[in-house]
Amino acid sequence: MTTGQEEETQATTAAVEATNRKAPAETESGGSNVNEDGSRTNRWDEPWYDAMAGVIVAGFGLAALFGIMAFALSELPNGSSRGQNIVALSTAAFGVIGAIVGAYFGVRAANRAVNKMAKSKQG
Repeated sequence: MTTGQEEETQATTAAVEATNRKAPAETESGGSNVNEDGSRTNRWDEPWYDAMAGVIVAGFGLAALFGIMAFALSELPNGSSRGQNIVALSTAAFGVIGAIVGAYFGVRAANRAVNKMAKSKQG
């Protein structure tokens, strides 16, 4: 290797090492934190099934909305007011299901905030 290539390799290695050694203030805003012993922990302390709960709730809400739409399209009688009835039923279902799913996420966010405050006071 020539001297220029060696210097370039050393500079690249130094840059990679500097990236891997971030200061604690930098890592707190990122996805992982550095413990006092130098080991890294994941910032998201919740298990995968807690993280998936939101996806499941939103999926069930969407499935319920599609189910109500399918019912409205198949069971409402044909006539001049069929379109208005489908829109009215769909709008009401969207409002109710949206409120329920929104309440779930609001309660979940509040519980996470309380747990985070309790952990910060303990340690």
